[in-house]
Amino acid sequence: MKAVVWTDALQMGFLFLGLLALGIGGLITAGGFANAWEIAVKGGRTQIFNFDPNPIVRYSTWATVVGGSFMTLSLYASNQSMIQRYLSIKKSSHAQIAVLLNIPLKIVLVLLLALCALVMYAHHWDCDPLLAGYVSKSDQIVPYFTLQVLGFIPGATGLFVAACYSGALSTISSGVNSLAAVFLCDFIKTYYDDRHSREMSERKATRISKILAVTFGLITIALALMCQLFSNSVVRLAMSLFGMLGGPLLGVFILGILFPKVNSYGAATGLITSTIVIGFVGICAQFTDHSWQKLAVSIDGCSSANNTTDLYSVSTTSNSSSTEATTLL
Repeated sequence: MKAVVWTDALQMGFLFLGLLALGIGGLITAGGFANAWEIAVKGGRTQIFNFDPNPIVRYSTWATVVGGSFMTLSLYASNQSMIQRYLSIKKSSHAQIAVLLNIPLKIVLVLLLALCALVMYAHHWDCDPLLAGYVSKSDQIVPYFTLQVLGFIPGATGLFVAACYSGALSTISSGVNSLAAVFLCDFIKTYYDDRHSREMSERKATRISKILAVTFGLITIALALMCQLFSNSVVRLAMSLFGMLGGPLLGVFILGILFPKVNSYGAATGLITSTIVIGFVGICAQFTDHSWQKLAVSIDGCSSANNTTDLYSVSTTSNSSSTEATTLL
């Protein structure tokens, strides 16, 4: 667990450096923050609040505040990958400080992401890469923009790739470790103790935990490769899946806090029922054509003589595996 925490800290540093480099490079090509903001205002990209009460509107103030609050609560209060971090700290006060320190870091991260989005629109406001056919999915826009902005700087694109992999690996490392720990403690060790009437040795538990981590890692890779078969954004699919599974789990934790006399059968029944209901709603939503209005984009400023675009097009058409890797980024 100590190795996972230190790895996450190092990977988060690479993530911040990559976003900072992309944001600064984008500001330089966009002519400064004032010019980028002016372009975004003219394009209608600076609407911060949307109080539309329509529940099927994906991006609204209500969806952000209500949905985001429950998702954050589920992540920090009932997610195994976070709870194991809390338990690895010696004192509960230190765990509380770690959670509080996460607030300013999260604000900085969101601001960096917003800055990158701002400069990407300022760069592509008159030549949308997806509409122009330079990329095949929206997940490829960020790598495409990185090649345009940082491609001439030696090592800059590598820093961005490291940032992308850092963001993914920091989640995967803790997630795989959590899955292995839960599966080992709740299933294997329970079955072993009942069958042999004694506790499993630490050495055997460690060996089984490593095997489980490798197994869950391979399953994660297989699921990542399957993501290319979906037309929706990978991030949107991941958030939907997290909501389907994290919501019922958070409900069980709240149930135990508010009603301590509830038994395991009632909690399990509620968990299974809510997971089925929310899963059905979430899966149906992925195949439903929502009629939300997308902001207008343009390809009037596109030029076929873009060397970066030509290079990117050649790499994606000549090497399908490279395309799949870029899509996963």
